Parts: sequence; C-alpha cells; structure tokens
Amino acid sequence: MRSRLRVPLAVFAAAAAVFTAAMAACSFTDDLTGGPADGSDGGACNIAQCPQGPNSAPTCAGGACSLLCATGFADCDDAGDNGCETNIANSSTPQQAASKNCGKCGHDCLGGTCSNGACQPVRLASGDHTPDRIVLSDDDMIYGVNTHSGEISRIAKDAGGGSPAVLYRERQGVIPPLAFGNGAVYFAAPSAVKRVHPDGGTATLAPAASPSGIALGGTNALYWVEAEGAGSLGIHKCTLPSCAQAASIDAGAGPIHATAADGQGVYWATDTDIFSNGSPSPLTAASHPYGLEIASSGTLYYFESTDAGTAIRACDRQGCTTPVPVVYSQFSPIALAVDSSSVFWTTADGAIKSVARGGESPPSVVEKILYQRHTKFQPWDIAADKSAIYFTDVAPSGSSRDGTLYKLAKP
Repeated sequence: MRSRLRVPLAVFAAAAAVFTAAMAACSFTDDLTGGPADGSDGGACNIAQCPQGPNSAPTCAGGACSLLCATGFADCDDAGDNGCETNIANSSTPQQAASKNCGKCGHDCLGGTCSNGACQPVRLASGDHTPDRIVLSDDDMIYGVNTHSGEISRIAKDAGGGSPAVLYRERQGVIPPLAFGNGAVYFAAPSAVKRVHPDGGTATLAPAASPSGIALGGTNALYWVEAEGAGSLGIHKCTLPSCAQAASIDAGAGPIHATAADGQGVYWATDTDIFSNGSPSPLTAASHPYGLEIASSGTLYYFESTDAGTAIRACDRQGCTTPVPVVYSQFSPIALAVDSSSVFWTTADGAIKSVARGGESPPSVVEKILYQRHTKFQPWDIAADKSAIYFTDVAPSGSSRDGTLYKLAKP
C-alpha cells in the first residue's frame, strides 16, 4: 500500500501551479448524520481517493482530483500519480530537466541553464574586443561587426562557444552599420555602401561620403545617411539589386541620430523631431530621440530624453500628435529591438528588459528585467527572433577583457 505523503502546508503556500490532467475522480464522504455521500448534507471530498506523489499535495474539488505542486516543481508529464516530478526552478547543465522546463513546463532555455525559474544566457562567441552591432538573418545566422578590428563576421544561432567566420575586414576602429536582407549583409564602409554575401563575396553598390545609418526598406530599397557638405546630412536611396542610381531625400538641417525603414519608406530622428520620406513636416516632435525601430505593424518605437530619465515611446508611422508612452525613467538605455509582441532594450546598468507591445499606457504596463549583469561588462546591442534574444556584452573602454555574444531564451 502506498504511504501517504505528508508535507507541511506552508511548503505549498506559494505553489507553482495546480494540475488536474490525467487525475482520478474523487467522491464525497458521508457526514456523521448518515446522509447521502454526495456532499448535499455537508459531506467532504474524499482526498484519500486522489493520487499522491513527491513534491505535491492532493486536492479534491467538485469531484475531481488535482495536484498542488510545491514551489519550483510541476507535473509536466500529466501522470498525476508520480506527483510533481519536474524541477522547473534550477539547473546546472543544459541537459537537466529545468533547462527544458524553466519556470513552466516546456519552456526551453535553448542551451542555457535555469536559475530561480528564469533562463540564463548562453555564450555563443567570445574573444572579440568590443562586438558592437548585430543583425539576424532568416536562416539561423547572426551577423556582427567588431569595433576594434573592423571585421564583419557571422555565426550560427546555436553555435555555443564557436568561432565567428570573418566575411569582410575594414580598417581597425571603423564601425560599419549593418542591415540584413535578400540573403546578404549591407553596410556602410568609409567611402561606399557595400554588400557582402555569406560566402564572403563583396560588392560595392554606391560611392558615399562617410555613410552611416544604413537601413533596408522591404526587399528593393536601400537607405543610408551621407554627408552633404557644410556640416549637413542627407538621406540617400537606391534600388536593389544593382543600386545603379542613388537619389537624395532632403533630411533638413542638423544631425541624424537614428534611421529605420520598411516597405512604406524611411524614418529618421534628429535633435528635435522624427521625420519620414522627405516630408518637411515631422511625424512627431521628440527630445533627442534615438534607437529608432519599426514593428511590422507600422509602429515606430524610440528612446526619448525627459527630465525624469529616458522614456520609450511609440508612434504610428503615418504620424502621431501625441506619442504613446511605453515605459518611463530608464537608466541610460542603449539599444532597442521589437518583435510581434514585445519591446526589448539594454541599459547602461547591465540590464536586459522587456515590455509587452500594444495598448501601451503606463503606469499599468509592467516592464520585466530578463537578465541583470553584475560585473563591469555591459549589454550593448540587441536583436530578437521568434524564440530568443541576442545581445552583445561589451567591456569598458580600455579594459583588457573581451566582449561576448549571448543568446537568451524568451520568457
């Protein structure tokens, strides 16, 4: 006969979950008056009929057995009679159960470990002096640029501890902005806009004076920022794949801090405004906006400096009189990424954060800290695909330690 599990109720006070699948039925016990055993006259549920197992306490309600799992455990196999068999809180190797069921059943840390129910980053590559910008392809590759060496390289998204393959090398200290599309990486070299393919084949697309801020609009439009003389900058555009003739879009006076593009056009941020497609009227006014990203829905997200710190705001690409606040009071945010459901960003105090997209209206919106660095290294650029977040980890200026590229499973 199976012995009954006896666990103090306090252990289950903050239980992870209640599971009812594949559990037995439980009838009512008769009460002391001799009435019917259906609960109609005060009979209690007969918990003794419910399966019992490790890390769990049985419950009976409405004629159905359930398991109340101890904190850090779950019934992931739906067997019921073996209790809450799966540790969902902590693992020391990627092969352990919690790494495949971190915080909840089926939540895979994608090669990382689990700590207190949260996936930890897995190192993809290290040894770069200061990996800076990264972009993702649609074929499971990551492309990045190394500030120190001027190299553009690629590495597989699942290549833990691997070495990046160098595709192109510019002179040391150059930071070419990157964009990926049409199976190739587009970048701004010191005097030209270029394209490099995954096999390393490189082509010069257009000459340019100190180009920067490169962006792809759909599949056939390439945009970049270029010096126009007398300290002014302009947005240039060419049609892919040949990029034979480049046209200039009037970007107005002043510096351009960020660019983004989609199939509808190009968008850029100046000291005081965000513009689109050469219109003389801004989409919206903004105080020193940067980190411009556009979602597939057509919503622009950006950082803006405020008296209370830096905020993230959202604005429709067709224009918005009053941008929607996403979060307030961020400590020196650095880079921004957007997917179909969330906004992700890195901060100077070592955090990777996120907030759900749609209906942004603080203070009801709650930001999440997905990861917090506690060393002198600092998360820098960030990108996201359907299952993971990728970020570069940069050593402070002058440090002899190298930067690293990480992958972090989404929560």
